[in-house]
Amino acid sequence: MRWTITPMLLPVLIIINLLLLKEGLIYEFLLAAQVLFYVTVLAGWVIEKAKRKVKLIIIPYYFFIMNYAVYRGFLRYIQKNQSVNWERAKRG
Repeated sequence: MRWTITPMLLPVLIIINLLLLKEGLIYEFLLAAQVLFYVTVLAGWVIEKAKRKVKLIIIPYYFFIMNYAVYRGFLRYIQKNQSVNWERAKRG
C-alpha cells in the first residue's frame, strides 16, 4: 500500500495544510515542515547533480524521487507506454 497511497497523499497533505492554515498554530508548523522537506529535496537534487553525498539531505531526495517514479510509471501505464511485465536489468 505504501507504493499506492503515499504518493497520492503527498499533494493532498499540502492542500489540506493550506486549507487549514488559519485554524491553528499546528497547521502553520506542519506546512513549514512540509516546505522545509521540499526545500531539502531541492537541495538533495543540487547535491546529487554535484556528485556529492550528504546523507541527511539525500534521504528526503530519494524518498521524493521514489514517489515521483510511481507517478511517472502510472502515467506511462495509462498512456500504454509501459508494460506490466518485469524485464531483467542488463548487467555489465
